[in-house]
Amino acid sequence: MKKFLTFIIIVVAVVYFGSQYYLPQYVGNRIATQLESKLSADDATVRVDSSPAMALLWGQIDVFRGDVENVQLGKLVVSDIHFDLSHLSISPQALLLNHQVVLTSMGTGSIEGTVTQANLKTFLESSISGFKVEEVHIRTNTISMSGPINLGGLIQGRATITGELEIKNNALYFAPEHFAINGMDVSGMNMSVMKSLRLYNFSTFPIPVTAYKIESSGGAIHIFVKPRAN
Repeated sequence: MKKFLTFIIIVVAVVYFGSQYYLPQYVGNRIATQLESKLSADDATVRVDSSPAMALLWGQIDVFRGDVENVQLGKLVVSDIHFDLSHLSISPQALLLNHQVVLTSMGTGSIEGTVTQANLKTFLESSISGFKVEEVHIRTNTISMSGPINLGGLIQGRATITGELEIKNNALYFAPEHFAINGMDVSGMNMSVMKSLRLYNFSTFPIPVTAYKIESSGGAIHIFVKPRAN
């Protein structure tokens, strides 16, 4: 009997300490694979932690951090999305029976996406007709673009459009403020030539989020969203 109890204790200890390493790694890898698929991403790395690690088996994630690279959000490519979340819940049944991570509660924290000048230029080239975007500059709270324009022969030359980004109805927009052609400001033309341009609607993001902050400087846009209840 004593030997049997010793054997049981050893087995429980092996399972417990083994799960401390392998279970978070397994769940993190499953989440990374699913993020790559849902976000059409090139690569994803995810780290999850729970205390104890076996809490993952009943659906508790204490900390979830990860990075997803080259994400396709509609026509906009985001070079990196960083997740920093805590107190999430997942479905134990889906994990154990289907080897899938299904979020049942998003918890708290923040998700940050980074859009580079090259990403933005690619998006604008495919989104604005009659305007060939040759240069894009992202500065502090300001976006500018320039290139040849031809709007039905009525407006021709080299145009420069400047504006800022804004969040409206949980979507990211570029709002033009100034329009110049051949170096001359054309007052009042920006709204008739180019209305606000929607870059992405966060209501279509694979998980429920609310966009709450934008920072732009040094050639990059940083967009911050937070999880919300389903």
